[in-house]
Amino acid sequence: MAHTQRYAAVAVAGPLRRSFIYRIPPSMEHLEPGQRVLGPFGSARKIGFYLGPAVPRERIEIKELIKVIDESSLFSGELFKLCRWMADYYFANPADCFAAALPSLLKTSQKTVLMWGEAKPLLSPSWISPLVKPQKRVPRQTLRRIKQEGKGLLARLRRQGTIVEAWPDESRGTKGRPTGYRAQALDKWNKYFESKKFRPEPFDGIKGRVELKSSGWTDYRIRQTVRDGILEPVHSEGLSAVLDFVRPKENIRDFQLTSEQVAAFEKLRQSLDDGFSPSLMHGVTGSGKTIVYCHISREVLRRDKTVLVLTPEIALAGTTLAYFRGFFGDQVTVVHSAMTERERLESWRGIRQGKYKIVVGPRSAVFAPLPALGLIIVDEEHDGSYKQDDPAPRFHGRDCAIMRAKINNLPVLLGSASPSIESYHHACSGRYRLLRLTKRPGGATLPLVRLVDMRTERVRGDLPF
Repeated sequence: MAHTQRYAAVAVAGPLRRSFIYRIPPSMEHLEPGQRVLGPFGSARKIGFYLGPAVPRERIEIKELIKVIDESSLFSGELFKLCRWMADYYFANPADCFAAALPSLLKTSQKTVLMWGEAKPLLSPSWISPLVKPQKRVPRQTLRRIKQEGKGLLARLRRQGTIVEAWPDESRGTKGRPTGYRAQALDKWNKYFESKKFRPEPFDGIKGRVELKSSGWTDYRIRQTVRDGILEPVHSEGLSAVLDFVRPKENIRDFQLTSEQVAAFEKLRQSLDDGFSPSLMHGVTGSGKTIVYCHISREVLRRDKTVLVLTPEIALAGTTLAYFRGFFGDQVTVVHSAMTERERLESWRGIRQGKYKIVVGPRSAVFAPLPALGLIIVDEEHDGSYKQDDPAPRFHGRDCAIMRAKINNLPVLLGSASPSIESYHHACSGRYRLLRLTKRPGGATLPLVRLVDMRTERVRGDLPF
């Protein structure tokens, strides 16, 4: 039987907003949308993203793909659609959109490896159970048979934990960042600093770099004493150390909702069954919008769904994270650009495998690979920090969140004390559901605002300078 030649459309990073056509070798039996492939590009080789089958133009030389980087696509169907929409809407290179959705440690030619996990296969063909060997790599022939069995079988085994992903790049920076330093040789401390101008007092326990610098230490002195064995760096345990820096807000569950908050919550709860339905919560500063976010998120989690919470800046992500961690504990994680490469990879992997039910972060978190997404919240939706202008792709995080909600057919909640003109117009015209919080809890009042006419005040000299 003659083999039919197949062709692939592949997005490659670069200045051109277009895809390139490659021949698919017979050894590549099945390609999934978003899967990374390696192919020749001029005199070099480049990694690209498989977009789908292609029809070649006549009388042109078509090069052949070299290999597949991933055993399966790192993108769910809805995230693949979101990245394609971004490329079209913002006139961006599709490869830039796909790359923005991945942790930097995955932006290499290293292959992901599928390993057998600890979980037993459920509702799967009987021939799979005898092949499961935890911590061992899944053989190629077994993967080929699983893919031939049905399109959703591999995804189901991964959700169950029967098959898990491992990345060789995780070995980079396995110790993570030092979270502090411990005095290792107290008996040698005085003798070591005796001949030096800098003579710090010995200390017990662990001190952070900032705390050491406040008492006269410098980066050079810290490096020197670590090298000489006087100080010992204490490394983070990965992502847990990042979350430990944010103390959960105490007694957050004990806060009683006001009548306005209850009314807003009830309307949002009813919208959870309405599919795609944008809502704008217009609440004055201090009206308790975040508490409403927590309560509606709890309702989503009760339905075995997940929640994505966007904040305009990393600093605000910490504040919001404190509320959600106080409410939901270890079910919450954070994603932002200030994390180390390893921390971002660990967070991304935990989200994808269903370890975390709620993700908090700035605009880059819009790509969080949450399974069974049930609600998207965009806090301070008016903030200009949601716009990314450099590097590519250039996009608006709020608008991408709304589109992701539309793709998934789920509700999206925008919150602000001073909504953007476009969002407020949509709410007033009925396109968005408008929710109002006009009062602060506990009878607190807003500060008095006085308008000053500088034309007259300048004459009277009522100036602070």
